[in-house]
Amino acid sequence: MVRRLGGGAFGSVWSATTSRGHSAAVKAIDISGRSGNQFDATTLMESFEKEIKMAYRMRKETRHVVTIFGFDFDMAKGLALMAMELGGDTLTVRIEKLHAMKDMQRLNLDTAEMTPVTDYISPRDRKNIWIQLANIVQILHRHHIVHRDMKPDNLVFFGHIMKIVDLGIAQKVVRGSDANGSGIGTPYFSAPECFTTGAQISPKADIWSAGAILYNMTYGDVPKEESSRPPNGQRPTHSRHVADVLHRTLQYEAHQRATHAWLARHPYTSSPSAL
Repeated sequence: MVRRLGGGAFGSVWSATTSRGHSAAVKAIDISGRSGNQFDATTLMESFEKEIKMAYRMRKETRHVVTIFGFDFDMAKGLALMAMELGGDTLTVRIEKLHAMKDMQRLNLDTAEMTPVTDYISPRDRKNIWIQLANIVQILHRHHIVHRDMKPDNLVFFGHIMKIVDLGIAQKVVRGSDANGSGIGTPYFSAPECFTTGAQISPKADIWSAGAILYNMTYGDVPKEESSRPPNGQRPTHSRHVADVLHRTLQYEAHQRATHAWLARHPYTSSPSAL
């Protein structure tokens, strides 16, 4: 392993070079039990195999899923290792770069298209990312995957193509989660029910995450009040399409959120001209 790319409570991601000289990203997941969970080796292996097979099947339908090369276990160090193609910026980093670029353009009096001050990144950049995100949400749903923890940090760019680099299958075993709320997820990007013990987790959880990511691209913040309202001191977005999607996806009660079919049919998803 060459360079640490990022990490969290359950592990880290590193850039690496294979024996053939190819670049790869290696996710090192803590399975030592220090994180509070004890792991059965057979169950772990089955979950990693399932994630790799699922990613392979999904890649036949979309270019927005990362290629996973394989996995291994280092029991001496208490690590599960998953190797995958190495990308560039995470969506987190890309949003900040696009925001900085938008600010520079606003200072240029010759800029043809002035971006409204309510948009954290340009409407066109936001739309391009949203179309890819909507594709990812739909492909997960078609394959009956409820991710629960979709966020900008596990969406990575390979050139102009955004891919999800974690299907969440192996992570659910590592974190000891099931179909009920048990604290798995990332605050604000994961649906409220993901943090409610005993709550039933449905595909609507990923609808919330899509809305939270769109909110982040629109306001440069997260929906802390668990609603689609803009952060304090900010004006609502000028885009009625974005406002509508935010309103329908960021509903506290899962049954009140938009369906996957509604999201696919919405003009913001289906019409190239709807910014």
